[in-house]
Amino acid sequence: MKLQKKDIKLGFYLLVAAVCVYFIQIVVFKDPSNTFFYLLQDLAFVPLNIVILTLIVDRVLAEREKKDRMQKMNMAIGMFYNEAGIALLKCCIGFDSNFEQYHSRYHITMEWEDAQFDQLLKRSDRDAFQMDSRRSSLIDLKLLLVEKKELLLTLLSNPVLLEHDTFSDLLWSVFHLKDELQICRDFSQMDEDNHRHISRDIERAYGYLISQWILYMKHLRTDYPYLYSLAVRENPFR
Repeated sequence: MKLQKKDIKLGFYLLVAAVCVYFIQIVVFKDPSNTFFYLLQDLAFVPLNIVILTLIVDRVLAEREKKDRMQKMNMAIGMFYNEAGIALLKCCIGFDSNFEQYHSRYHITMEWEDAQFDQLLKRSDRDAFQMDSRRSSLIDLKLLLVEKKELLLTLLSNPVLLEHDTFSDLLWSVFHLKDELQICRDFSQMDEDNHRHISRDIERAYGYLISQWILYMKHLRTDYPYLYSLAVRENPFR
């Protein structure tokens, strides 16, 4: 961090003041050896003071700041799922051809522990989501995404979420899906290539939505049991 001119001046004035005080002490008490003894003793404490400030106090402050950032981040993620994410999950589920094969694994209950969430998160990465843009209504999905456009823009501009790469990827994938669907004027006239392309876009957003939803549910269970109870009852996979 670059020192400003006023900081250098302040440091100089304080140094001069300290020298003046020591000089007055020597003149008044006429005991320079005792003054130099305490001066060296004070200087010896400086490294210890630096250790205390940098390694202990700074670390405590950094941990508190990190906790505050995580709290704000989880609040923003919670707002996304409450306002749009759950509805998007329900809508995307309709396009998944393999939903019946794995949906029971996502029946989260009040009795779940952290280890079960961690295991589900790993399994979700291996689940073969088979999205087919013909299985459900692309019009409903498009209308939902257009309706939530302002929310997505607000979240994308949130500096707190810039530190959360995975959630940023989720927002961008959802936003990209919205743009792709808005380009299509008549879904009934889409050719096979366009259907495959839209299916891949839905699958990408769906994967991010599921993984972040699992982490969000784990956070609620730990920090907000009363919200977790509601989220369990509103589970989109039931």
